[in-house]
Amino acid sequence: APSPRTRGRIDVPGALLSVAALGLLAFGLVEGRTYGWITTVHPLEVLGLTWSGGPSPVLVALVLSAVSLAAFVRRQIVL
Repeated sequence: APSPRTRGRIDVPGALLSVAALGLLAFGLVEGRTYGWITTVHPLEVLGLTWSGGPSPVLVALVLSAVSLAAFVRRQIVL
C-alpha cells in the first residue's frame, strides 16, 4: 500500500477519454435540433471546413462519445 505521503499520478489518457466522452455527448445533446439527429439538416462550419451532407455531425459525435466512454470504463477497470 502506498504511504500517506505518496501522491498518485494523474491518469492523463483516462482524463482525455472522459473529457472527450462528455464533451461529445454535450455537443450531441445540445446541437441535435440544429444539425439533425441522423442526417445533416444544417451545415456545420468549423475552422473553414463545412460538414453539409451525409450522417449528421450529431450522430457521429454521439457514437464517438459512446466509444470514448467505453474505452474510459475499460481503462478504469484495468487500472
